[in-house]
Amino acid sequence: LPAGLDRPFELKERLLRTARMIDGKPMAEAVQALLDDPERRENYERFPFLREVDRDNLATLNPVGIPRAIRELVNDWPLEDREHMRAVTAPTLLISRRGDDIHPAIVGEILADIMPNAELMMFDDGDAMWQGLPQILARVSEFLLA
Repeated sequence: LPAGLDRPFELKERLLRTARMIDGKPMAEAVQALLDDPERRENYERFPFLREVDRDNLATLNPVGIPRAIRELVNDWPLEDREHMRAVTAPTLLISRRGDDIHPAIVGEILADIMPNAELMMFDDGDAMWQGLPQILARVSEFLLA
């Protein structure tokens, strides 16, 4: 589902900075630049395992394609009017957390309100979401088997 709905993309400058950070670098240098980013370091101090998760996720980073995709993404609004989402009548499970900059919690709340058959699982923060993984997995399983 669209993360931004009909709202401007809030992290435009941050993502453009990321694009500039890796643009044109060899993959190993681009990955290291991201891992050394001060904004990421704070997260790594709180959750040390995330550095290795990011390293694994970035292993296939395309330092040419990603910056191009970022530049297109930040200037694109997924929908012209959020009311179009009322037409989605399929059962929809929304999982959201407060403090997620890319997928703001307010978007989950808006979609849950607009979509007639939507169910929202909201978590207070990243910690609560990580601790709630068993609950998320159980609910996703139930949802898919229903």
